[in-house]
Amino acid sequence: MLLQADQCTGARESLARREDDVREVSVRAFKPNDLFFADGDVLFRAGRTDFKFHVIKSGEIDIIDRSTGEPHRILTHKAGEFTGDLANLTGKINNVDAVVRGDTKVYEISELDLRRIISKRPDLSDLILGTFMLRAQSLSSSKHFTGLRVIGMRFSTDTFRICDFLSKNRFRYTYFDVVADQIKVAALLEAFHLKESDLPVVSFADDWILKKSVERRTS
Repeated sequence: MLLQADQCTGARESLARREDDVREVSVRAFKPNDLFFADGDVLFRAGRTDFKFHVIKSGEIDIIDRSTGEPHRILTHKAGEFTGDLANLTGKINNVDAVVRGDTKVYEISELDLRRIISKRPDLSDLILGTFMLRAQSLSSSKHFTGLRVIGMRFSTDTFRICDFLSKNRFRYTYFDVVADQIKVAALLEAFHLKESDLPVVSFADDWILKKSVERRTS
C-alpha cells in the first residue's frame, strides 16, 4: 500500500514522538549516564557482546559495516533516535560499528535497564523490538554485508561442522567454497597469507582469523 506525502510525514512525526518517549522514560526512570563524544569517537565495534543501548540527545551517530573489509555506512542516527539491534537483548555479538559524527551527547543505558523499559512499557517495547527486527532484516539484505567469512571445501567435515555450528547459533556468515568461488578464495588466501592446507578458516573483515578446529574455539 502506497502512502501519500502527508501520511508519510504523519508517520515520521508519530515515530519521532515515540522515540522521544523512549528518551523520556529512560531519563526519568533509570537515570542513564549522560555522556559526551567527539567527532570520530567509537561507541562500539563489531564483534563485541558488552555494548550499550544509546539514546541520542544531540548530534549524530553513523552505523558502519566493515564485514567485507571495506567500511560502508548503513545509516545515520540523529537526535532523538536510538542505537542498537537484537544483539542488545540476545547476547550475540554485534555486527556493526557505531561512530560519532560531530560533537554528540547520548544517554547510555545498560542491558538490564533496557530490559526493564521493555517489560514496563509495552508500547515502547513494540517500537524498540520492531525497530531492532527491521534493522536486522535491513543488514542481512544489504549487498555489502558479509558477516563472518567461512572459507573451506564443500565436502570437508570440518567445514560442515563450522557452518552447522554458526547456523544453529544464528551467527550471520557467508560461505566461500574453494571450487565454486575460486577467484574470490584465491584473493582472500593471498590477503591473509594462507594456503589451502590451512582451511577451513573463519574471519571477520581484516580484524581476525581462526584457522582449523574453529568450531571448538567459537563454542
